[in-house]
Amino acid sequence: MTKQPTWQIGVFFDGTGNNKYVDYQIDDDQFEPTNIAKLYELYPSNLSHQQLKIYIKGCGTKDVDDLQNLPEQDPNYSRLMMATGFDVSSKVYSALEQIAAVTPEAKSVCIDVFGFSRGATASRFFINKIRELGLKGDCTYWPAECEVRVRFCGLFDTVGSIGLPGDKDNLLMELDLSPDVADYIYHLTASHEYRDNFPLTSILTLPIGNISSNNHCPQPVCEHFVEEALYGSHADIGGGYAIGAEKIYLDVNVERYPPDNQDEKRLAEEQTLALLNHWQQKKHNSNTKIFVEYEEQLTALSLIKLEKVRKAFIVLERHVSKELSFIALEKMLQKALSQGVPFNPLNTHDIECKVPTALRDAYAAAQAGDKLAMQFIEQHYIHHSHQLVKPKGELFNAMAVEQDPEYTTENGKREVFYNTHKTPANINLPPSRLK
Repeated sequence: MTKQPTWQIGVFFDGTGNNKYVDYQIDDDQFEPTNIAKLYELYPSNLSHQQLKIYIKGCGTKDVDDLQNLPEQDPNYSRLMMATGFDVSSKVYSALEQIAAVTPEAKSVCIDVFGFSRGATASRFFINKIRELGLKGDCTYWPAECEVRVRFCGLFDTVGSIGLPGDKDNLLMELDLSPDVADYIYHLTASHEYRDNFPLTSILTLPIGNISSNNHCPQPVCEHFVEEALYGSHADIGGGYAIGAEKIYLDVNVERYPPDNQDEKRLAEEQTLALLNHWQQKKHNSNTKIFVEYEEQLTALSLIKLEKVRKAFIVLERHVSKELSFIALEKMLQKALSQGVPFNPLNTHDIECKVPTALRDAYAAAQAGDKLAMQFIEQHYIHHSHQLVKPKGELFNAMAVEQDPEYTTENGKREVFYNTHKTPANINLPPSRLK
């Protein structure tokens, strides 16, 4: 039997909670299509020409393509998967099975893979699994004589946190990458991400003997592993934020006084007002509103009306634009095209991706050291993903800043886990094997 020519396959793993089938069709929620969803639209697919693209929805979303089925999702299932990422592994095997379904007689397969957040985690596990299958001569998904190559792996801000959020365990899922796992890996990371539960899993490595957390010097595993930090928080890189108001809990004052003691009440309110004035002087600009939100607290004394307790939250509200992620989309697209990934031009699809001139100019100026330009970007485009105190009504602060990192990114706050693969000497860019 004559073998088919080379298959060209794009695999796109979306971020936690991201589902393009919903994000493209519902306009009044807080989510928009991510950069993964947009890149998927640009990738060619024509089975008669051995071209296939596969979209894998993010953790916490079921594999249903029809909106009418979405209400059937178990909300507890979705919350569990979004919190733990337990379904990452099943999504990787789903991608492998979809490839196997169309390539039973292929002589070679060329794969491009892209992922955001835990989708980037899935991408790394996916290409490691392809490498493992090749080393073992495993024929589960394609014939033994089929040559499988990962041409390009594009990652947006890899966050593992599989199982317990914030740690490196990842339930033994292999995320470290060796030089022979792909022809080219490009990783865009978020320089304004600080959350404890969102540590970065880098593709950089530490030189042997570099054990100082205060003065560590990460380096690429090889010349075809490229990592670049961009301005913004997690989803400012991978996309998915909708335009709109953002609420940040800056501080809290606990007011406590006897119900009938007006002097004590006035003193507590003055303390709250002083705290409000402090934050207004520190954070106020034309794009912010800073105010107080109250939350009544129940205590043993308050239940018998001997004490009144309420939390006075200092809250900042501001309007944040969504276009910062378009810069990361541009960069990923340009890098992928330079490595031979056959994306269609942006102007052939109705994809929102235009970077405003003011943002583009400010970005270039900020990179050149202009502090006012950086301030403009921070005020209008960078989302504030972390919360400084536990938000009103929450049991705990799930968006708290990391407090005890071993290593941090350049912002000095975000924990980073480095690629622990041992770097062989004299690794060069793999030669192209695609005929």
